[in-house]
Amino acid sequence: MKHNADLTSGKISRAIFTMAVPTVATSFLQTGYNLIDTLFVGKIGDTEVGAVTFIMPVTITIMSLAQGLAIAGVSLISQSKGAGDDRKVNHYAAHIILLGMLLAALIAMAGYGY
Repeated sequence: MKHNADLTSGKISRAIFTMAVPTVATSFLQTGYNLIDTLFVGKIGDTEVGAVTFIMPVTITIMSLAQGLAIAGVSLISQSKGAGDDRKVNHYAAHIILLGMLLAALIAMAGYGY
């Protein structure tokens, strides 16, 4: 059974809460993953824990950039699709994929160089 939530009517606080819950849950899951990762790496040694602790903010920053790009892309594509402009839908989709690949390549080169 498919259920569509209507976020355009009713209280704005309910709409914001409905959209925020998955984001907050993802954040808690990622934090829990990092904590458990640190606990297991802690059994190996102090230097290894330092490496994991050092890289966590870098990982979170990269994930935030990727999520921001995805959210911007979904917003632009949905607005264009809603307006019936398929040319813009294809344009935005192609450019967001290209930008994502470029961002991934830059991050990979920075990681390789470091």
